[in-house]
Amino acid sequence: MPQRRASRAANPEIVAARMTQEVRDGIPDTRTYLSATSQIGRLGVKEVRGIAAGLGIARSERTIRRWRKEGRIPHTAVETLVQRADQVTRHGGIEEAAQQLGRTVPTMTTWLTDPDHELTPQARQQISDRDRTERRSSAGIPVKKDGSLARLPKLVASGNVWVKGDTDSDTYFAHRNVDVLLDEETAEAILAASEAGDYFGARQAAEAFLSEYHAGCAGYSDEHGWHFDDLDEFKLQW
Repeated sequence: MPQRRASRAANPEIVAARMTQEVRDGIPDTRTYLSATSQIGRLGVKEVRGIAAGLGIARSERTIRRWRKEGRIPHTAVETLVQRADQVTRHGGIEEAAQQLGRTVPTMTTWLTDPDHELTPQARQQISDRDRTERRSSAGIPVKKDGSLARLPKLVASGNVWVKGDTDSDTYFAHRNVDVLLDEETAEAILAASEAGDYFGARQAAEAFLSEYHAGCAGYSDEHGWHFDDLDEFKLQW
């Protein structure tokens, strides 16, 4: 790996943490909408308590409120059924959900009460698409009905970089500002990484794009391509 110029903060851990924060802050938050906090908020404490009780897990309303505050449900089966109940609620109720998914009400009822019961792959895909659409729409991202991007974003970023065209070329160090329109593959890769909480992966997806389409490098790896040493800004703008 090329010898890098010293960043403004000498501690690599501080630099890495700051870069992660810049990336996190610059990508619309699509995770909160389907978080346990939001799901419990939409369903209500009593309904979530009833879901837990139906699985033989008796918990007080105070405990359910703590789950909401902490943003986590510490029981996999309860977590699964709360997610499903929230999905049905957002579909307009069990009858509406059954009609939209092409399932019967008894089938949906079983799905809502048995964490091991699965719907057909087609129905699961419909639910996944709706989740993605609502998750992204809630964050202000323009999307189509299936949750794919209706419009491509620009990447606006600035910071110290090192750029190496290929393994045999010289390494170029500079402070650079970029304002470029992303392609769909890169935009989706950045969003997918962010939705998984992988902000390092989101930055790598941006760097790979900049390596090929902005700097004209012969690919992207740890040894060559466009790499940020630190970040002053990192934003997706629609």
